[in-house]
Amino acid sequence: MPHRPVLLALASALAIGLVGCASPSNESASPSIDGVGEPAWVQDATVYEVFVPDASAEGTFQGLIGRLDEIQAMGVNTLWLMPIHPIGEKRRKSDIGALGSPYSIQDYYDVNPDYGTKEDFRALVDSVHARDMHIIIDLVANHTAWDHPWLDEHPDMYSDGPINGFTVPVLNGDTTNWTDVVELDFENPRTRQEMIDVMQYWVREFNIDGYRADVAHAVPLDFWENAIDSVEARKEVLMLAEAAGPEMHEVGFDQTYAWPF
Repeated sequence: MPHRPVLLALASALAIGLVGCASPSNESASPSIDGVGEPAWVQDATVYEVFVPDASAEGTFQGLIGRLDEIQAMGVNTLWLMPIHPIGEKRRKSDIGALGSPYSIQDYYDVNPDYGTKEDFRALVDSVHARDMHIIIDLVANHTAWDHPWLDEHPDMYSDGPINGFTVPVLNGDTTNWTDVVELDFENPRTRQEMIDVMQYWVREFNIDGYRADVAHAVPLDFWENAIDSVEARKEVLMLAEAAGPEMHEVGFDQTYAWPF
């Protein structure tokens, strides 16, 4: 199936769609927040959202490498890759296309074989850095695919519910229609540690520059504070929350969305 050469440009730090931590130049700076290590380059980040299958004719990490010069020439200095992991097969949504939703994560420690290998991904990260650019990836912490191995190995890591004892994500008291994913339980210490291990892994092993946290507001704030501190003990990273509340900045996120604006 041919791929459409589509990438979403979110220029000038996602244009007006993000709120950063910096204070206006005519105001005194806000007090620093313990544990937050904002990289100096964050304030000048021009973020470009990438869905790998649509990013090149090949639809792969290698194909995206071939477009980096073109992307950089537009003034982009930071790539945000939508989830790079294998997509769940069980309960896969068919109404959004054959690929299913990339936010249904089957394995946090692997890459989607349709995109290439881990070495291909490493080559992409290295190629981005060679151009003095940065790269962050989507982190889907709230839920996994129904065929993620954790569901069989550690069912206690998931929220109780009516679907064989589990539930699809619930937001603001309402059950979502995200039928292809199952909600994790962050009241369980194992869930928290496993997710922290995932976050450390991609920074440690591949030297990525941060994460865009999917539905960050659905995950407890104290988890984010501990997780971000643990990652930034190794490297200062860009943390972008898919959330709009100022409290996200207080626990370590550098940028948030500006939905009310």
